Amino acid sequence: MMHEKPIPAEASPELCRSLLQDGYSIRLPAKGNSMRPWIRPGDHLTVQPILPAKLHIGMVILYEFPETVLTAHRVIRINPVDSTVDTRGDATLGAVETIPFSSILGQCSRIEPHHIRFMINPCSIIFGKAWLTFQNFRRKIRGITENSSFTT
Repeated sequence: MMHEKPIPAEASPELCRSLLQDGYSIRLPAKGNSMRPWIRPGDHLTVQPILPAKLHIGMVILYEFPETVLTAHRVIRINPVDSTVDTRGDATLGAVETIPFSSILGQCSRIEPHHIRFMINPCSIIFGKAWLTFQNFRRKIRGITENSSFTT
């Protein structure tokens, strides 16, 4: 069983990386709105170590971007040739961030919204993939309607 260490909101990426590399899971509060509605400010994330070979599209990872900011976003593409992943927040319509494998700290294995714990399991990863599909469809429709000209 992996030991879990609670981390304050102002924790440094170096501390998080060190604990994860030592095999600990960490628990830290979420900040920002980029992962709404699934992760909200004040929710607590449990992050566990992950190897790049175990990454999957749809999972939520914690990484450093830029090098001093901790970010949790969903994996939307894995680029093994250049050893990077593309991520995006669920609430954002554009902004894809390309992250080197070396900046990935771990995967979110549990979210605690409003003091309720639930595990992220294969079903929630499938749900995450469905959410990405919906978001991509929404972006395409938005692009079509913004680029169309209607005459009345």
